[in-house]
Amino acid sequence: MNYEVTSNEYQTEVAKLIESIGIENLRFWLADYIEKADKHYFIFYTQGHDLCAQMMVQVDAENPNFGELIKTKGKGRFNAEFVGLLVDIVPKNPNQIEFIYKSHKRIID
Repeated sequence: MNYEVTSNEYQTEVAKLIESIGIENLRFWLADYIEKADKHYFIFYTQGHDLCAQMMVQVDAENPNFGELIKTKGKGRFNAEFVGLLVDIVPKNPNQIEFIYKSHKRIID
């Protein structure tokens, strides 16, 4: 069964795979920016150890690291690599998770 990248089912499966592989073993590139239910999200291409997926990460609009990225909706930084990206995987209920941005080391553009 195929699910949309932004669906709960897709993101929950991605979370399971990331937890089994280890986020430190993956690489991330900015793919898109979306707003959904008054929240801001970056979509990251996620790759490594036989995983090739997209991860939807909620970001705080007030975070000084992302002011310009949110203002431009990611334009000008698509495909930039976020090295050392860290997220919290927060369960909302048994069938839904959210990735919440924690930090990154640097952006390679």
